[in-house]
Parts: sequence; C-alpha cells; structure tokens
Amino acid sequence: MKLFENYWISRNEPCPCGSGRKYGMCCKGKDNQASLDMDRSLDGQLLELLRRPVTRVCIHPDQAGCKGMVRNSRPLQAEGVMELLAGADKQVYVMDRDVEPRVIRFEDDEPIVLTDFVKVPVKNAVTEAFFCERHASTFSLLGKGRFDPESREEVFLYAYRAFATEYAKQLTVLRSFQRNFKQRPFLFRLPRLITLYRATQKAIGELEPVKAVFDQELLKKTYGGLATCAVSLEGSMAFAVYAYRPPDYDMDGAKILHTAKNGPARRLSITAFPEKGRSWVLLSCLEEDLEVYGELFRQLASAPPEKVRFYLSRILPLYAENMVISPRLWKVWSEETRLAFTIYANFKANLKSNFKEWMFDHYSEDIGRSLWEAAHGKKPFDYSKGPIVDLFAV
Repeated sequence: MKLFENYWISRNEPCPCGSGRKYGMCCKGKDNQASLDMDRSLDGQLLELLRRPVTRVCIHPDQAGCKGMVRNSRPLQAEGVMELLAGADKQVYVMDRDVEPRVIRFEDDEPIVLTDFVKVPVKNAVTEAFFCERHASTFSLLGKGRFDPESREEVFLYAYRAFATEYAKQLTVLRSFQRNFKQRPFLFRLPRLITLYRATQKAIGELEPVKAVFDQELLKKTYGGLATCAVSLEGSMAFAVYAYRPPDYDMDGAKILHTAKNGPARRLSITAFPEKGRSWVLLSCLEEDLEVYGELFRQLASAPPEKVRFYLSRILPLYAENMVISPRLWKVWSEETRLAFTIYANFKANLKSNFKEWMFDHYSEDIGRSLWEAAHGKKPFDYSKGPIVDLFAV
C-alpha cells in the first residue's frame, strides 16, 4: 500500500467522499453523476470544481462561543498597509481565484494551471473565510497604530493568522475534494487528484498538533509557545505577504532540515508588511522548532539590509499565493518577470502534479545554489543587485 498510496484508493480505507463508510462499500465502481465540457481544458475545469464554495466552519478553539456566519475578512487587517500599497487609485494586485485559470505547457511536459495576478480594488483584496462574526474580532488589535515587536499578543496574532489561513485552506480543499468525489468518483480517481487528496491529508495531520498549541495559548491569552524573529527594514516595501511554509535554505544557502525522514514538516509563520517609512518581516516557529530555525533567525537579525532583501526576493515568490503587490512594483517588472513570479507563486497553489513538484524542487535547489555561491564565492557578492524577481525593485 505504501508504495502506491499516493495514486490509488484502498477499498478498506474511509471513502474520500466523507461518508464514513469504507471505499469498497461506498463510491468504488460508481459512475460520475455530472459530466465535463470536453472542449475545455480538463485541468482548468478541475480547478474550477475544487474552487466552488463549500460550507465553511469557524476554526476558533472557542467553538461554544461561535456566533454568526463565517465571513470573509482581510488577512492584512491594517488599513494603513493597504493604503500604502494601493496608492492613489486604491487598487492592488492579488491572485484572482474568481476567473478561469490559464493553462500553459512547456514542450512535452504536463500542463501547468496558473491563477493570474490581477488588479483589484482594495476592498476586494485577499479575503478568506475561517472565523465566525464573533471570532473575527480576534485580530482587531492588528493594524491599530504602528507594529510593536515587544507586544507578545501582536506578534502571536500575526503568526496565528498565517497559520490559521493555511489550516483553513487545507480543510477547504479536503471538503471540496469530498464533495467532488461523491459527484464524480470516476474522474476524481485520477492519480494527480489522489496525490492532491493525500497531500491534503498529510498537511492537516501535520497542522493539527500546531493548532493545539495555538488554541491553548489563544484561550489562555498567554500568547506564548512561539519563537519569533522580527526584522525591521528602512523604507516601505511595495508588497505584503503571509504564509505558513518551511523554507528550504538559510541565507547562506545551507539546507534547512525541517523535515525528518517520514516525519512532519516543521513550518514557519512568515509575515511581511510595510508601514510608513519602514517595513517588517516576522518569522515565527514553535519554541520546540527553534533548533531547526535558530540559525536562520540569527542570520536575519545580524545580516545587512541588502542581504535580507536579496534573500526575501529569492524565497518569498515561492510562497506568494497570498501576496498583495503594489501597482508601482508591478509596473516596473517586465512581462518576463511577471510571468516568472506568477509561475513561482502557483507551484504550491492549485492542482498538485509531479511536474509542478519537480519544478518547485528545481527552483528551490537553484535558490540554495545561488545563495551558497553568493555567501561563499571568492569575490564579495553585491547583494544590492536583486535577482530577476526583485521584490524590492522600487
């Protein structure tokens, strides 16, 4: 089973439709209840099916206190942040999940489904739904005045928001897969979709113990359990982003051993945002994971600003599905740079595939190699010259 479990469903495991019955006694052998348009891209239609709204549930630990509907809210609460990014026309660039995705091919390789970045009004920028109306106020502290790195609560809430968004996303993907498997069991037995199902199961399993830590600290209002590196940079960056991912390399190109063999990936909450005249980059991990990320934290705390900017420009495009970009940055990027950035941002979004995983690993290795050569080359490296996708080009 272990060798092939990423590509097929065992008749004795719980059915992927979520019924609770064994697959062999439930959806095995059933035909699709709905058909697809044979004149359109299969990958594009699959992505649309997975994006269709599902019933949302509040993920706040105080379930007894839930009140009202699960509603959309801005992951980047601070109005000042959005105003800095938007400029005079009050618009920003975000990944648009409401339009039909683009499918591109690289010669004979698998097609890649791309969700493009488009210009939208600030009020429509990056909304997620994972808290009820009462618990949406959990993040009300964020954005009230300038960020205080000494505030345990504020630092905790930024880390929790990055985690909660990823956790809610994985739950949504799982519920969407269950609904679609029930309607189209034959179609959703495709190996690439089973791979998505397995990856989602694995991610939720890895995130549950982390959620227990966040839940406990949130309910007790102690806001601990985390180790955080807060880096301040001069000038207002032209983007903002949050993610809960495990970066593969540190600033000098050394491999970060965040995943033991057959073990869970130990991740970082990553948040970056501008203020007037300054920008902040926050990286938080569980205290027990400081042994994994301690060296990276030390590097970030002591590195010159140009090296920090270079590192962020190399790493963050891989985790940019929730990034908000200022039009002034998008404008200075060439068409080639915009396409490269969009491809990088889509590696860990949308449908999983062996080709996308290979491309992600290839690009990640390229990042590590370039960081290593910059840090250990015979001649001093000029970090002020940003990479092709330079997040600090303006």
